[in-house]
Amino acid sequence: MIAKRVPAPEGGGRGFVGLQEYIEQAHKAVHTFFGGVSTLETAAEEMQAVADVNSRANDPLYHLILSWPEFEKPTPEQAEEAVRAQLKALGFEGHQYIAAVHGDTPDMHVHVAINRVHPETFRVHHPRGDFYTLDRTCREIELAQGWTHDRGPHVVEYVNEEAFIIEVKDRQLLRSLSEGAKKVERFTGEVSLERYLRDNEALKDRLDQAKSWQEIHDTLRLVGLRLEPAERRTEGFVISETVSDTHAKASFTLSATEASSRLGPYQEDSRAQAQEVATILQELTRDKAVFTERDIDAYLKEYVPPDQQNQIKTELFRQAVHLVAEGLPGKRTLARFTSREVLAEEEQAQTAAAALRNQPAKPLDPAAIEAAIAKRTMRPDQLDAFRRGLQANGIGVVQGRAGTGKSYMMSAWMEAHRDSGHRVIGLAPTNIVAQAMIADGFTEGKTVDSILYAAKKGLLDWDANTVLILDEAGMVSNDRMKTLLELAAERGAKILMVGDDRQLPAVERGGLFADLGQRYAAGELTVITRQKEAGQNKAATHFSRGEFEQGMRIYAETGRLHITGTDAEAREALLERWKSDRAAHPDHDQFIATYANADVAWFNDEITRHLISTGAVTDARPLATDRGEQTLGIGSDILFTATNKTLGVANGSRGTVTGWGRGRMYARLKDGTTVAIPLTGKARFGGFAAGYAGTTYKSQGATIDRVYVHHTNANKDAAAYVALTRQKHEAVIFSARETAADWREMARQMARVMTKTAASSLGLAEEAHQPQPLQTQVQREPPKPVKPNPKQKGPHIPNSSGAKEQPDPRQDWEPAHSKASLHAEFEADKKAHSARLAVEMAVLRTARDKALAEVDATLAGEREQASRQKTPAQRRQAEARADRTAKAQRAAIRKASRRDGEALQQANPFPASFEDWLRRQDRDEAREVLRQITSRRDRARTVKPEHLVDPCKVMESVGERHGWTLRTATVGARIYRAATSHIAILTDANGTGLRWLDMVDQKTGSIRRLVATVMGKDIADASVKAETSRLYAEASAQALSPRATLHAADRRRLDATDLRQGWEQGTPLSAVPTDKDSIRIGPLSLGELRTMPAAEHIRLANLSTTGDRAAAVIVPTRDGKGEVKGFNLMTGIGHFRVQGQRPMLAVLGDVRTAKTVVVAYDLHTAAEHWKTLRPEDRASTAVILTSGSKYTLRDLKQTLHHVPAKADIQLAEPKAKALSGAMDGVKAVIAGRAGKVAGQQKGRGSEQGMGVGL
Repeated sequence: MIAKRVPAPEGGGRGFVGLQEYIEQAHKAVHTFFGGVSTLETAAEEMQAVADVNSRANDPLYHLILSWPEFEKPTPEQAEEAVRAQLKALGFEGHQYIAAVHGDTPDMHVHVAINRVHPETFRVHHPRGDFYTLDRTCREIELAQGWTHDRGPHVVEYVNEEAFIIEVKDRQLLRSLSEGAKKVERFTGEVSLERYLRDNEALKDRLDQAKSWQEIHDTLRLVGLRLEPAERRTEGFVISETVSDTHAKASFTLSATEASSRLGPYQEDSRAQAQEVATILQELTRDKAVFTERDIDAYLKEYVPPDQQNQIKTELFRQAVHLVAEGLPGKRTLARFTSREVLAEEEQAQTAAAALRNQPAKPLDPAAIEAAIAKRTMRPDQLDAFRRGLQANGIGVVQGRAGTGKSYMMSAWMEAHRDSGHRVIGLAPTNIVAQAMIADGFTEGKTVDSILYAAKKGLLDWDANTVLILDEAGMVSNDRMKTLLELAAERGAKILMVGDDRQLPAVERGGLFADLGQRYAAGELTVITRQKEAGQNKAATHFSRGEFEQGMRIYAETGRLHITGTDAEAREALLERWKSDRAAHPDHDQFIATYANADVAWFNDEITRHLISTGAVTDARPLATDRGEQTLGIGSDILFTATNKTLGVANGSRGTVTGWGRGRMYARLKDGTTVAIPLTGKARFGGFAAGYAGTTYKSQGATIDRVYVHHTNANKDAAAYVALTRQKHEAVIFSARETAADWREMARQMARVMTKTAASSLGLAEEAHQPQPLQTQVQREPPKPVKPNPKQKGPHIPNSSGAKEQPDPRQDWEPAHSKASLHAEFEADKKAHSARLAVEMAVLRTARDKALAEVDATLAGEREQASRQKTPAQRRQAEARADRTAKAQRAAIRKASRRDGEALQQANPFPASFEDWLRRQDRDEAREVLRQITSRRDRARTVKPEHLVDPCKVMESVGERHGWTLRTATVGARIYRAATSHIAILTDANGTGLRWLDMVDQKTGSIRRLVATVMGKDIADASVKAETSRLYAEASAQALSPRATLHAADRRRLDATDLRQGWEQGTPLSAVPTDKDSIRIGPLSLGELRTMPAAEHIRLANLSTTGDRAAAVIVPTRDGKGEVKGFNLMTGIGHFRVQGQRPMLAVLGDVRTAKTVVVAYDLHTAAEHWKTLRPEDRASTAVILTSGSKYTLRDLKQTLHHVPAKADIQLAEPKAKALSGAMDGVKAVIAGRAGKVAGQQKGRGSEQGMGVGL
């Protein structure tokens, strides 16, 4: 087909009215349709009215013609679909149009009159390059509707029966590439490695001029490539990318024959290993300047093949710089290393610092100095550091412990320099600290990164009159510190640094600040004044000196250390303390400091729920943030997790929600300013979360009234020191006994070193350290023979060959807590929970009894008053009235008490069973015991004949074909023999096989292993897998007995008509009894199948192939109107292709709300992936079935528009070799969506994709 735009004639054309009259002529138009207008009769007037709104629309009419060849007759629906596709491609979606199909000529064609002016925005749209757009869309329509391919700028090229639309000029180039390279270029739009090698003449010339094999290796390494001999050929080479597995034949740019005749036999790259070692050194020093042999071993074991580990380790030790070893207790030492690059970086920083030191001191006005002193009451240590910092030439470093008044002293520095005529700039590693400096009086407060960016762009305006004051200098990485010192020295500026080398270090390589502090010290602040209470202040002083045992002793003696049984109990106890303190001190700031983000989220969620239930937070709403969905309301404390200079918020700053607006949330910051945070639109900001808890990193530099520390195994010296020195009034520690048994063990955990050391601060080792070789092969002791189990049912089958029996590897696993001890712990927890509940119930009963007593007292008083009535009748009436009132009050009190008791029990649930209790335990021992329990139960279920392939049936069907005969049959066992092998099968009273045992090799296991043993093949052999699948398929088909039967001509194809009939007559999954849930169909059991989305539409049928029967699962595919248009099939015997059905997208579940979206080839592949998902994640998972066809890629792209930006998209590829590469196009679509997810979020409309969820 072809499409073209009809240009308007000179002097104007017919206009909307004239063109409509032409295209609607009765003798020509066989089908008329329109869009964006009310009726066809008023279409021209409506389009003209819209066009008249825009006075600049000189030519509002766009006349389009689509034409098919004479032998092709599209239906009205196909014509409408083609027009809509062209409108979308041209950018006319939402515009008004009228169209008519003309049949007055041999070739059917469509006239389309389009209004260029949009009916809502009134903007004029002029499509660019519409000639090429129309032609390419014609090719897409031809592929979608099955028409022949016409000629034009674009052509359809078929690769392995898959069609690709390419430009004519690229056809010859494409045909010269391999099939894999063609797919890479078509699906990704990137140049393939083959094309790069073929077209790069400069690279060819360099390789042709190479004088040795090493020069060839070096040339390729410069462009990220490597040369290797081809694995499957005796001669020839391949060129691969160093960062991926992509490879191509070297003949595209290098002739193996010519190179071998010119350079001799091939030689390996001698510098490749050195290059790899340099990369490893970079990785080892990425976040620390000094590393140990243990760090080397851990990296090699994770990233390097075992056969190369020791060789590379030797080369690493040769290239690394050996530093002085660290002394350890017991006359032991710990070897330390660094790289030459790290030492060079630190030496450059020290050179710049020395240059600053040699600068003359900045002139200062004595009056300005005295004025700064007079405004403040500084301690002697502060005053000493203040004066020494002023006297420093070009660099001065002050170490100040947490809470010693560093900011107070820095503001005095700022005023003295500013009032002396200098430009003072406050620097900080984070935005929150930079904003705090501005709040303290600094005119300029900037981050180090912003300064380095300005210098890179040539916008830095420092000079000799500039004074830099750097706060929290210990958090600045070494590379940034080096650049900062070099910039200051180059421009003659002065830099004063303040920090604490014992607090949290830089995330990247650090430690340089501590070394600079020793060389250029300008004082030290040691007197802590932040903590008001004497005990807290004394403990903080111990922590600042690294004396964790003395500090923890104070916390234990003052009752501020709480150790409970489990981590869950510790979190609950901390939460209760937080609630009580908030009620007692509502005006105090509170902060929960923990280490893991998962714990942060738990605390924030629980506190938010509590505040909403108590009414402290109102009008709560779920919000989409950068950290997932958060529930916030008016009164919620929030913590900003990103910086937005437009809003005036910094990463780490805190605020309180004060109200809601139209698409906005209003928050009041700590400085009193109110910001309006946009929640929708282009300016949307999601960098915030609930702010009641946070990691220790978020609290560094802050002063908070009350701090609650959640101690875990990850807590080390710097993190513990920061967390326990933030408080103004009180800090409390909560921990689990399984984490630390007492305060001494907790102190030892906190004393573990987290701070970083500069390599230049250590001397070089006199002798090189000798590496210890890595043990690449684990030496195992020979297994002990398994003793007969006296509790085992059935006879014990002896080992006739005399060989030792192999034990189950899991039987050697001994948990730290056995099932018995864990069950005892469960009973103790249950008893303790019952005791706590009994105490609280007793409180409720006491309150009830008190209320009843008050009712009785009131009744007694009313009876006494009734006795004073004049007549007996009046006395009886008054007494009856009092009795009725008292009875109603007693009933109300008892009802309220019962309701409170039930609410108390519901609010404090205890696991209903031992298994539920194990699921709540975050311990390896509990998980292993739970696995043992559930696996035993599953095995017990699977011994039912209808749920398991009978081993005796295997021997009768498969064994007979491979020479196995029944040798002995006794009560409880059957023994089969073939040559020198024996297999024993344990049976029940009915003769049904339960378990099997290879008596010679002492093997047992699954049915598949039995089939492999009987066939004498490896368990991974394809024929073993096929035979096992057949056995299970027959067993499941017999157990289910579905009503409908599908007849397949072979094992790969199935007719769509038969499939539709099978689904219509099949057995609904909901009609299958749940006692059959353990029956497997393909990868999933029926129980697992019920958890899949759209399970209510699943139906079961028999599948009859070449003499076999199997159970089949059928899922329908529906269009936007809900009509069934196709089907997906899953069986236990592999993938099926449906004949007579166009490939289409199927969406199971709601992709708009899904947290996880699985994109799979077909239902069978999706099921294999489904069983790998965690049960708790399945409810929020949707599935997309694509078949990998090009016909579904556009639908997939549209459907992914509706997937939330934070959703995890997982790709499930088929494992069959015949289907390898089938999902290449899907991968490209997913990759494109990941790169454009932000744009899709902004422009996402209300359209649906072609695949509609069931």
